[in-house]
Amino acid sequence: MNTVSTKNVPNNCWIFSNHQYTCHSSEHGFVLPYVLSGSEHGFTLPYVHPRYECLLKAHHIPYRKINKTDIGEVCEYWNPEVYEEETVTLPLYAKMPDCSYRYCEKNYTGKVVTLETLQAAEKTKHFVLDVIDQYCIIVNEVERYQYVKEQLAGGICKVCYATNLPYNSCYEIKMNYDSFVVFRFWRCISYSDWVVIFDRNKIVKDGYITLQVPKQIAGMVIGEGGKNVKEMANILKVKKIQVIPV
Repeated sequence: MNTVSTKNVPNNCWIFSNHQYTCHSSEHGFVLPYVLSGSEHGFTLPYVHPRYECLLKAHHIPYRKINKTDIGEVCEYWNPEVYEEETVTLPLYAKMPDCSYRYCEKNYTGKVVTLETLQAAEKTKHFVLDVIDQYCIIVNEVERYQYVKEQLAGGICKVCYATNLPYNSCYEIKMNYDSFVVFRFWRCISYSDWVVIFDRNKIVKDGYITLQVPKQIAGMVIGEGGKNVKEMANILKVKKIQVIPV
């Protein structure tokens, strides 16, 4: 049998590897590799992690679950208006453990999705990626909201160590009629992992706030000449924030 090196992957043929048949064919206009559809699906079409299956369902995008050798189960999808297959008969090669390719001395006939199907799927892919981006933004916001709410536990303010919140000097988290303000301070050459969280809805305008702060970071929270506490008081519209090292 003929052996082909990995540097010269055989063209215009079917390759059997990992229990699936992959079609490599320039004659059919395929962008390598295009793979047989069926019980052992390939990965010609775009796919997403199963965690995003709900998004495909919500937008009525057809899909099927398949197993990808290196990452496990994924959801392979396509354009709801275009899905066609064609039958292709080509010589069959087997991929060997040493990554060489051996001719099996016979042809193989299988189905591949058409170029039109893939082109349409590529357009759908752009839409799906945009939907996923928006979904991830919402999920991140919900997770941050839940974290901040749990940290405050009904209180007005709290200092906590938070690497799962944005590294911004000040930002608000608004959700479910709650409004939380988070401050993070510059320390040496980067922002500190410590944050101060306030529940804006529980703050009395022109009032006073007492903030307990771990001794080792009290100076950072207060700031040079009280700069940080004055800035926080100004944003929260209170007269003064009294820092108490503990």
